[in-house]
Amino acid sequence: MDLFNSKMFVKKNDEQFFDKSVRYNLHNNDNDIIIDLPSTFNIQTNIDFVIRDGLNKQGDILTYEDIDYNNEILKKYKYVLFGTVFQINNDSIIISCGGLIVYVSGKFQNIKQYYQKQNVFILIN
Repeated sequence: MDLFNSKMFVKKNDEQFFDKSVRYNLHNNDNDIIIDLPSTFNIQTNIDFVIRDGLNKQGDILTYEDIDYNNEILKKYKYVLFGTVFQINNDSIIISCGGLIVYVSGKFQNIKQYYQKQNVFILIN
């Protein structure tokens, strides 16, 4: 089930470059996202950004080893992260993806569907 699904716009003047990754600042009318992506990822001026709590049903992936890379949902996206909700506030969510932190802030209509230590996918096109 999608917990967050939005077209996000890249703030080009806010990019930060590191050895093998780029920190992007994304925004729409209601949310801001800070995310590190590989420098090889070809990002456009806008991207589709989805946070999902399972592939076929809610909570169906418990560990990284459980992921079926041939899943139809995963095949639709250029970049996929698997992580755990680290922290939740009324207006922000921090997701840890194996050392990579994704920070989402703003308005969430379904903030009550998130919980600490919840496994989620971040899907990007």
